[in-house]
Amino acid sequence: MFPALLLLSFYGCSKKSISEAIRAVEKMSLVKEYKNSSSFMGEGYCYYVFQGVLDPVQIPPKTFSKFIKGGTLSLKHLESYNEWLKGEKGQLCQSVVGDKFNPISPEGDKQYVIFMNLEAIENEGKDPKVTLNHEKLHVAFSLFNERRDRIKEAWHALTKEQKERFKESHPGYNFSNDNVVLREFFAYKFQDSLKEGMKFLVE
Repeated sequence: MFPALLLLSFYGCSKKSISEAIRAVEKMSLVKEYKNSSSFMGEGYCYYVFQGVLDPVQIPPKTFSKFIKGGTLSLKHLESYNEWLKGEKGQLCQSVVGDKFNPISPEGDKQYVIFMNLEAIENEGKDPKVTLNHEKLHVAFSLFNERRDRIKEAWHALTKEQKERFKESHPGYNFSNDNVVLREFFAYKFQDSLKEGMKFLVE
């Protein structure tokens, strides 16, 4: 498969490997922009709950639509997500979301969908590029999973106090999930510079 083959050429330390890694992330991703935050919530909220990324008690649908600026969907999980929607937890989530709920349909030949909640980004006065970088780093975290040890080492190098401050500054995430911790730590650490994040990961 394309990503696996591409990984073989990324273990050097050249600038080219960084640019190739960025192109790989962009080639595998479809960016989907939502001007209306309710539409973003309708498609994205239950997927977040299904993935165990957020705590639905701390972040109900209205909070999600107002404050969550973006998200990333891996299409390899779409089938299991659709099955989950048929079960008790999935049905409950749909009832909580209400008539805004929409199923997610695959688009094109991409493996990842990046959601951009433009209304929430604008309301916070944020640069959309930072959110886009953050989500591209999520894709990179998944695509180059053999390189996660670097992220793990950086996380474990933090003091207990630094780790707690990070978690407290980003409430609502399910930080009992180690993958969520590492993914968000990596994305927040490098969201201002996609190039630096990719350099850290692939060099």
